[in-house]
Amino acid sequence: MIRATVHFETKNTAVMDRLLKELPKLKRAYITVGIHSDAGKYDDDTEIVDVAIWQEFGTSTVPQRSFIRSALNENTDKINQWREEALVEIVEKGLTTRQALEKLGTKIKILIQNKIKSNIPPEYGTGRKPNDSGTIQQLQEQKRRHGFPVRTLIATGAMLDSVDFKVYE
Repeated sequence: MIRATVHFETKNTAVMDRLLKELPKLKRAYITVGIHSDAGKYDDDTEIVDVAIWQEFGTSTVPQRSFIRSALNENTDKINQWREEALVEIVEKGLTTRQALEKLGTKIKILIQNKIKSNIPPEYGTGRKPNDSGTIQQLQEQKRRHGFPVRTLIATGAMLDSVDFKVYE
């Protein structure tokens, strides 16, 4: 879990009143970011969330291509900084808990979408043997010649478009 702490001092009663009003909400508020169960389906009736899980963790036939966990792990410091900024914006700028979490959710959503767009290679190759770079390049060239996109995780764009956040208060 990603955590942030903020320390501040103020004698401004308006700021303290705003903070005291938001504290109960802050204690129980959180966001989820990723592909949720209500993301929808592909044309063949396959749930988008199922495909996301298969890609994120891999299966016996699909190599793992983590785009959520890796985006979060690679940006933990940045996300913690954004959380601290959100708390400061609640106190100093008067944002509500919901507004601050929506800003944070949007930033994390973009991180995950950018990870998807980065053409993530499979962790252990192509899922076929041998998994050397020559074989991978050969398979990509075959796809290119037959008109298939070479980018991983973006066949239709549905999964990319399904990355979203939800705010819970």
